[in-house]
Amino acid sequence: MAESGRGGFLIKSGTDDFTNSRTAAGHTITLSWKTRPLAGYGLVAAAASEHTLEHLTADFANSCETVLGLTYFSGLFATSATFAQLLEQVHERLRMMVRHDQLTLRFIEGAALVLYPVGSILNQPASIPLNHSTAEGCCILDRRPLVGLAQPAAGKNDKLCIPGGPICLLLVEFGGQALGTLTVTRSASAPAFSSGDVELLQVVADFIGIARATDNLWQERQQRLQLEQEIHVAAAIQRSLLPAVFPIHNHWWIHGECRPAREVGGDYFDVVTRPDGGVLLIIADVMGKGVPASLLAAMLRSSLRAMADLESAPERILTGINRQLFPDLEKLGMFITAVLVYLPAEKTDLPHFANAGHCAPAVLKADGTIHESPGSAPPLGIFPESLYRRHPCAITTGDRLLLYTDGCYECAGPDGAMWGSANYLRFAASHRELNPTEFITALLDHTGPHLERTGNRDDRTLVVATLRP
Repeated sequence: MAESGRGGFLIKSGTDDFTNSRTAAGHTITLSWKTRPLAGYGLVAAAASEHTLEHLTADFANSCETVLGLTYFSGLFATSATFAQLLEQVHERLRMMVRHDQLTLRFIEGAALVLYPVGSILNQPASIPLNHSTAEGCCILDRRPLVGLAQPAAGKNDKLCIPGGPICLLLVEFGGQALGTLTVTRSASAPAFSSGDVELLQVVADFIGIARATDNLWQERQQRLQLEQEIHVAAAIQRSLLPAVFPIHNHWWIHGECRPAREVGGDYFDVVTRPDGGVLLIIADVMGKGVPASLLAAMLRSSLRAMADLESAPERILTGINRQLFPDLEKLGMFITAVLVYLPAEKTDLPHFANAGHCAPAVLKADGTIHESPGSAPPLGIFPESLYRRHPCAITTGDRLLLYTDGCYECAGPDGAMWGSANYLRFAASHRELNPTEFITALLDHTGPHLERTGNRDDRTLVVATLRP
């Protein structure tokens, strides 16, 4: 038995004595009040004292009900499997604790208050506007509960209440943020809600607010987990579309790798062996990052694969791909930069390439010099009738052809200055003696820490082809 707080104050200030006994059946509390007859007014004073005692006893009983309600609803909150199950159990318990004819629960969804299916829903609209035209809207916007008669408070067309009956309209909130309303009404002939009823209903509204906020967080977590799972699947699909095994060619040693900034990215490369024995190398960078860019990269791959068996000229392939993808890219407001290289089957023939707004292919010569092949045209998706041109690529035995995306060099070095493509290519040339696999790993590992430090995360992709002796 607590002897402090509200209960202790009521006992000490409102009674002359109390006893508290505990048996197997439970607690028994006895409150005593001594009547003091006054000259000429004995009966009146006694009646007043008895009336005061009744109010104090009722108030104390309400406090006990509130404490019991707190305990019970806390148990429901901890054991209910779902938010809907919790509300059904709360409603069943509430029917036994507070007499009412109708219970209405609404939650905010956008600019509306949407009815939640719990309790006795009679002639209630599924959705009402969140404004001052309804009692619930006033409760939320003015952050003020309504306890009294429904008819004066509600508008003429408000179907919230039973006309003229008692109403208890409370705000459901959590952390200071309004989530909805809890409304309990009685018929016109029923007594008004007591202070104890209102206190208990407020406890219920507070618990509903906690449960709703918790359920919202759980739903968001489930959606996030589902999205993460879908992204994992998309990443696995994208990895499966990139070459895992590279063709063994008599004259070319080929390797490539893509490291997306996120699980999925917009960089793409491919190595396609043609029926004539030549090899097509493509490297591309889709505008943007993440899932949208990866979908466009997959579209590019499909277009390239469809044309590779029919055509070997890089300029004609890029021209055809641009015409095919332009309508989709224009609608999305996106574009793709790409370089397509043809490595001939015969060692005596020169490789050639076409460039659609991408980083120029670089040849790391065996003597340590660097040659960037000129020639570029607009990216794919800019103009529907873009014509791409063929450019020769002078490469001799021992030289290494390097294709790369801008994410490889657009980062700050240790001194804070932008590294840039020139420094990147010099670093690449200093590691030209490594085999293609080790060479690519060295370049990607070197730029990684700079990107992490500056926060400039971008997809990074490299493709190399070395002309064998």
